[in-house]
Amino acid sequence: MAIDASGYTARHEVAAALTDRYGDVVPTTAIRALLGNGAADRVVLALRAREALGKAKANGWTCVIVTNGRTA
Repeated sequence: MAIDASGYTARHEVAAALTDRYGDVVPTTAIRALLGNGAADRVVLALRAREALGKAKANGWTCVIVTNGRTA
């Protein structure tokens, strides 16, 4: 979402944009919860990525997930 600006847009501005777009079908409380608690627990790793990571691990690599976290 362009409004997010890679995490540099203030959360209340992103919430306002999401409310403007989805306010008729998604409660404002749900939008705030998503932005406040994050969406990482809803992300699903693509099968091909999972397989590639499995192969890397089998070949002795240590796999980690890195995020820049909240920046605004």
